Amino acid sequence: MQNRNTASLAYILPSGIRDWPAQQWLMILLSQRLVLSLMLIVGVPVMALADNTMVLVESVSSGVTGVTAMSYVNAGTEIELGHSGVIVLDHLAACSRETVTGGSLRVGAQGSQVNGGRIVRSQLDCDGQQLQLAASESTGGGQVYRTFSGPLDPQTDMLDLRSTQPVILATQSGTLHITRIDQAASLITITVTAASASQPTAIDMSRLHLVLAPGAMYCISLGQQNIKFRVDPAATVAQQPLMARLLPI
Repeated sequence: MQNRNTASLAYILPSGIRDWPAQQWLMILLSQRLVLSLMLIVGVPVMALADNTMVLVESVSSGVTGVTAMSYVNAGTEIELGHSGVIVLDHLAACSRETVTGGSLRVGAQGSQVNGGRIVRSQLDCDGQQLQLAASESTGGGQVYRTFSGPLDPQTDMLDLRSTQPVILATQSGTLHITRIDQAASLITITVTAASASQPTAIDMSRLHLVLAPGAMYCISLGQQNIKFRVDPAATVAQQPLMARLLPI
C-alpha cells in the first residue's frame, strides 16, 4: 500500500522522483530538514528557515533600564516601564509597530503584552519577510538558507526599501561598501565603529547626505556579510517609518 504522505507528494514531484522506493522516502520524511530537501528537489528558491522572530527597539525613554534604542530583543523579554516610560517596538516580519506607555511589558513574537500600561499598535508598509531574514542573518540568530536555482528576482529575492536614504543597522565594525549591481555607479564607502550584535550601530544615510537611486539594485557588504537589495521605484527622500528604511547588515 502506498504511504499517504508519499502519495500526496507525488502530485508535486517529477515522475522520476515519484518512482523512488519507499525506503528512500522514509529517510526523507524522517529528516529534520524535510521542507528544505523538498524545495531543493523541485528547484524552488529557499528564502529562509529562521527559528527566531526579530523585534527591534526603535526608541525607549531614558529612564527605562535593560534595553537600548536600535537593538534587538528576544520574545519573552520583560521590561519595566514604570508610570510613564515609553518604548517603541518594531516586529520586523509582521511590519507592525507597538508603542507602549507605562506598566510591565512582556515582548511577544507576534505581539507584546502589557500589564498596567497602554499599548498602541500600527501596521506599516515594509518588506517584512526579507527584513526578518536580513536581521536574522546579521545577528547570527537563526539558521538561514539562501539557495537559488537561477538569477535573483528583485521582486521576491531582494529586500525592497521604500526610501532612497536607508537607515543601516550594522552589527559589526569595519568598512561598509554599497555597490550598485544593475549598472555602473560610484562605490559608497562608510566606516562603522563600535558595532556588535548586542548593540548595533545605526547609520542614517540622510544625515550623511547620501541618496540611492529609485529602482536601482545594490549589494551592501560588511565583513563576511553581504545583502542584495532594491530601492523601490517609487521611493523618495521623504521621511518614512523606520521599518520602511531599515537595512540590517
